[in-house]
Amino acid sequence: MIISKIRILLFLIPSLIIGIQNVRSQEDDCLVDILASELQKTNSNKLYDYFETHTERRFEAWKVLLKADQETNRLNLEKLKDVEDYLSFKKLSAEGLIAKVKASGLNYSVWRRQVEEISLSKMLQNDNFKEIYENFKNKLIHRRFAELKLEEEAILHFYTRKTYYKFNNALNNNSKREDILELEQLLNKTLHKISSSPATYNRGIGYKEIEYLLSVGKGGTVVYKNFLSTSSSRELAMEYVVKNKEKTGKGALIKVISKHGKSIIKYSQANESEFLHKSKTEFIIKDIEVAKESYSTNEGVVPKGYYVFTIEEK
Repeated sequence: MIISKIRILLFLIPSLIIGIQNVRSQEDDCLVDILASELQKTNSNKLYDYFETHTERRFEAWKVLLKADQETNRLNLEKLKDVEDYLSFKKLSAEGLIAKVKASGLNYSVWRRQVEEISLSKMLQNDNFKEIYENFKNKLIHRRFAELKLEEEAILHFYTRKTYYKFNNALNNNSKREDILELEQLLNKTLHKISSSPATYNRGIGYKEIEYLLSVGKGGTVVYKNFLSTSSSRELAMEYVVKNKEKTGKGALIKVISKHGKSIIKYSQANESEFLHKSKTEFIIKDIEVAKESYSTNEGVVPKGYYVFTIEEK
């Protein structure tokens, strides 16, 4: 079984590793042979299955470990996935990451650990996040999601509590605080690991966001600096329209045509059928309508005449 799989792999990887001029490098040909030999020696179906899908980017992850961390076990699935995720999230090539690691004078494993330690020390300057992180670490909060690292589970816990409001406000106000910037990066990285759920979602908004969308106008592009929360429940979104109208004097509904919304329902501390979008996501305003009928919710009635915006993720 493994032998036949290796033969497929030998054909599959070279066919995918193609340069701009449709010519693969001689070095990559040699590396393919090395990888195939290493896989054959492991006799592991799990490893073959890993390389069989998304072959090119997983070959790139293996190449980083080969060139930037020669003493490590470069067929360790956890390490390969870590490199793969890092390359994908940072939009780096294998060569770019290898150069970055070598410039530090460290091997990849030590360099990665150092980067994470520096990042975590900055995040822990935020008292709200620090409390959650340490509660997880000290087992005062039970961890539920084995697929997430401790800090990833902590950031989702942090965001889905009331702390999200201050956090998003800081992002909207272009905060340069180290903790805010590091937490933004961590939440984006964590969302990157969650599969996208393309669909049309709903969002209830207030005065400031209404004025922003109206100022941009139909056909214009809006950029949300914050993390954009949406819901699969129109009823829930309309309840937020009521709350925003009471709080800010105006309320409106956004229909969000999403390409990369991430379901955080199972991770959330709130029951809001929530689909979250990364910070700095761009949308095009497709339509601006005025509702011709009122809408009744558990929070009260939204009178007719409220705006209904339709925006589509770019």
